[in-house]
Amino acid sequence: MLYRNMSAPIRKTSRDLLSEVERELNDLINEYDALGKRQEEIKKRALVLENLKVALQKVLGQDIDQPSLPGIPIQKKGTPLGNFLRTALADGQPKTTEELAVIAEKTMSVPQGKSVRRMINFALYALQRHGAVTKNGEGRWQIKQRH
Repeated sequence: MLYRNMSAPIRKTSRDLLSEVERELNDLINEYDALGKRQEEIKKRALVLENLKVALQKVLGQDIDQPSLPGIPIQKKGTPLGNFLRTALADGQPKTTEELAVIAEKTMSVPQGKSVRRMINFALYALQRHGAVTKNGEGRWQIKQRH
């Protein structure tokens, strides 16, 4: 008789535990499904980014026929970063290192973990040493005019 009286609370507790386990299992299944969908979205986005990267590399690697601006010859030699800076500054408008870094981040493939601003800064000073660019009194860079 004592056993019968105790079995009802045990069954109720077991049912409660079973219900809780089923809820948690359903939650985990839903999370797993959501992760699968997210993984598919990430794969699609990675494919789009890879295609964009390939397209940009093709564009940056091609010789683009551009007319020279007066006093600013277009040079197709040197490093990709140096060529980028010459092109970015070819419009004649002085730009800060930060402005050039923002443009570079949008248009160039940058190695992971590298500071774009620092890369741009080193390249600008190298171009300055070679007489290709100059820094004005406001801290802005421009192509050095050749007469």
